[in-house]
Amino acid sequence: MDQKSRNLKLAPSENRGKVLIVDDDDDVVELLSEIVSTQGYQTETAFNGDEALEMFQKSKPNLVITDVLMPGISGIDLAKKLKEIDSSIPVILISGKYLNLIEDLINRKIIADQVLYKPIASSDIIESMGLLLEN
Repeated sequence: MDQKSRNLKLAPSENRGKVLIVDDDDDVVELLSEIVSTQGYQTETAFNGDEALEMFQKSKPNLVITDVLMPGISGIDLAKKLKEIDSSIPVILISGKYLNLIEDLINRKIIADQVLYKPIASSDIIESMGLLLEN
């Protein structure tokens, strides 16, 4: 974790809520889980869109962080389905590709509330979570 993200650390409380992290890359899931848990949130993880959709319906997380490119249901399709189920759920998309498409969809509030591009700094995750969950 970089120095900037340590400075942004929120005081953990016993029940800040749950964040569902979705990515087909184990290392990314592990890193994001560590960052999110340092902020006092319980993390749940899924490695594809189908698994994430099932977990979302069972556990009702407070926020979803999902990669765009995954086998099966893409992060874009997952975000659309989640918003159909519960339009109030904050969704953060992460991607290293399709920047123009994602930004266009974001600007029209079609699929997500925030987009972050890889490589992602832990401080960016913390700041985005703060904007979407703390306000």
